[in-house]
Amino acid sequence: MPDIYSKCGMNCSRCPWSRYTHETFKTDEDFQRFRDRCKKILGYKPMEKPCLTCHTPDEELPKGSRLPPRNCLVRQCATKTGIQNCAYCSRFPCGHVKDLGTEWTRGKFEEKHKAPISEEDYITFIEPFEALRHLEEIRTSLSPEDIV
Repeated sequence: MPDIYSKCGMNCSRCPWSRYTHETFKTDEDFQRFRDRCKKILGYKPMEKPCLTCHTPDEELPKGSRLPPRNCLVRQCATKTGIQNCAYCSRFPCGHVKDLGTEWTRGKFEEKHKAPISEEDYITFIEPFEALRHLEEIRTSLSPEDIV
């Protein structure tokens, strides 16, 4: 499966909260172990009901769904502009994307834990959230005509 990125650049295909990650577990016990490890690294457990990605229109989100957040300013802007993600925006990177896209990084979690993060934990739990870096990579592949 190709990588799917949120409007702000998070890697939905590998995000611990995504339906794509949920579908990889064969047993409830495997998923629970994953959730516990995620809590230890990130401080949060993936919810039982996965995020449907911010590409899902509000009217298609189940009532009471917390992810994706309906009030996310980046999501609202990208949807209004009609772009796939913020890499396609002529104002990239705006302040919202800079803040959101650098909130969860390896360096910040190593500082928080006061210890290095293993490569496996980094790839599994942190790298999917390094949104600004993902958007910068996407941006390098775009032609000027792709930018709105």
